[in-house]
Amino acid sequence: MGDLILSPPVAQMRFRCALLYMLKFIVSTILLTLSFSQGLKAQSFADTSVILFNNRMYRVSLHIFDTLNKDELRNNAIVTYSINSKPVFIDSIYCMRPYLEYKDFNEDGEKDILVFHTSSARSNWTHYLYLANIKTKALRKIKDFETICNPEFNSEANVITSDTLSGKGYYSFFRINSKNQAYDLNLTFDAELNDSDIKRFNKIIASLKRKKK
Repeated sequence: MGDLILSPPVAQMRFRCALLYMLKFIVSTILLTLSFSQGLKAQSFADTSVILFNNRMYRVSLHIFDTLNKDELRNNAIVTYSINSKPVFIDSIYCMRPYLEYKDFNEDGEKDILVFHTSSARSNWTHYLYLANIKTKALRKIKDFETICNPEFNSEANVITSDTLSGKGYYSFFRINSKNQAYDLNLTFDAELNDSDIKRFNKIIASLKRKKK
């Protein structure tokens, strides 16, 4: 188990969905291949970890103790945040595959942790979000974030955007409240996959920028 230090405005939205899902299919295929080559299915467990604040004292580890479990209602993994090898935060979750990602979701300049949750038949990825506080060195889980498909953070409007492919597809917008919970701004609209999507998306972002908190 090695250490990993991992260091959109909308354009041509008619191609974005096709490109996004193609890339996710490729990544999913690679992850599945790696899992098979490493014998994860035979072992029925998987481990990975990342460090926080560019300091090996602070580590987030993901342990999937049952990779064969396909029931999302039954937890099969544990997320542990340790300081100097001492666990200070433990969370029990369901995780389809051992994938962690760095991304800033609260505009504080510090990369937060996304832990893979699951993927639908249409390649709608969901994740758990853990916000990393560089001042207090604390880690906070955001409630209900795992219900947001394909999340991206738009720093200009301080909003989390979501594009979901389900039949025709739709776009949604979320923020995080003071209770560390993701909430829907109720601005969802159906995707037409043409220029009207770009105009509508940009209009919403512009409105949210004026109301930015």
